[in-house]
Amino acid sequence: MKIKDKTVFSLDGRPRFWVALPLGMQHILAMFVSNVAPILIITGIVGLEAALTRVMVQAAMFTSAVTTLLNVYGVKIGNYQIGSRLPIVMGTSFAFVGVAGAIGAELGLGAIVGAAISAAVLEILIGVFYKQIKRVLNPLVTGSLLIALGLYLINVGANYFIGGFGPNRATPESLIVATVVLLVSLGIRIFGKGLLKSSGILIAIVVGYLISIPMGLVSFSNLGNLQFLSFKNLIPLSVVRPEFVPSAIISFAVVYFASSVETIGDIKGVAVGGLNREATDEELRGGLLADGIGSMFSVLFNGLPNTSFGQNVGIVSSTKVVNRNVVGIGALFLIVVSFFPQVSEIIRLIPDAVMGGALITVFAIIVANGIKVLVQAGASENNLFILAISLGVGLGLGGNQDFLAAVPKFIGFLFSTTVSATAITAIIASLIIKPDWSKGTYNPGDGIKMEVTEIPDDE
Repeated sequence: MKIKDKTVFSLDGRPRFWVALPLGMQHILAMFVSNVAPILIITGIVGLEAALTRVMVQAAMFTSAVTTLLNVYGVKIGNYQIGSRLPIVMGTSFAFVGVAGAIGAELGLGAIVGAAISAAVLEILIGVFYKQIKRVLNPLVTGSLLIALGLYLINVGANYFIGGFGPNRATPESLIVATVVLLVSLGIRIFGKGLLKSSGILIAIVVGYLISIPMGLVSFSNLGNLQFLSFKNLIPLSVVRPEFVPSAIISFAVVYFASSVETIGDIKGVAVGGLNREATDEELRGGLLADGIGSMFSVLFNGLPNTSFGQNVGIVSSTKVVNRNVVGIGALFLIVVSFFPQVSEIIRLIPDAVMGGALITVFAIIVANGIKVLVQAGASENNLFILAISLGVGLGLGGNQDFLAAVPKFIGFLFSTTVSATAITAIIASLIIKPDWSKGTYNPGDGIKMEVTEIPDDE
């Protein structure tokens, strides 16, 4: 199918609504599951009641749409442009699931909220001082961090695969459903094209959901009791009051650092893949500011931190549809949907095994992306030694309760999770042991290069 309205290939074009709508919906289909899945995982870990989980799911849709509009259209405040003004879709970040899960299991949801709000200041500062600190964003730190994060999440995914964290886990029904979902998602990934491929995880979850109903894993008994419209997601901090725990704030700050690098890669990917040019410093700085401010807004309105979505970068790069109004229309659809509790309840009822089958490979890809970033650094003796120290100390001592009890409280804050311990060790090691970039492709002046995963276009 050919697109006749050529304005969709222009950043500032004004395409007809009925042309832009299906293209905008393609973006929503690609990101929908990834946007709400972190909410379902975290609320499951902390044992949040169903009514409040629905509010957080509604909030995930609403806040991701608002932060997308902020990033796409931008707001000028003084000398600062907040938003990249590029066709970038924002959503709930998987990067925070690891630290949020660990903090939530020990300290509760309030500590997650307090840490997410406080630590967002770091990403805002990275945006403000981007030109001065971009050389610090090196692949040894980021690659080590992604590997530590991915390894933690693989364990979470495995628990969901066997049926979640509740008492009714590892049943034959849950294992069958999870396996079917995994096979469907892999099959679409291997053989699908275009929109089918970009919506593979969503389709796999729908298939798993449908076969879960006759197996007794889903009950819609409460669906008819819900009100038609609800605006509770518009009431700030209506789910839980924030608690400000220093160790949790430090852990979240480390992940905001990683999120900043991901955002830089996505902005560069859209500029190169969609517009055939390099991203400007203003676009990069604006995108980082939108990430930090958008995350703070999202958490205040009952969601979790937001970041740019790589799968949507792939759609832009493969279709060359770079029009910001296309993404804007998709975001407006999400805002409308976010006020219907029935939609949130249907999402909340997705069985844990279905989520596990869909996401276990997604979490493993985070590890693979960490390895890909490390390849840029090159395998020099110094770089391998920095990597070994980072992963050895971070994964070995991070979150180790005996170690945390034996060290001063400040060190305990820094090493409260494997993710924060790995990143902090990598930063210190990189400062003490001079990295050697001669055997890799990394150029400190350019920051980390993030490859765009293109989605073949069969239209």
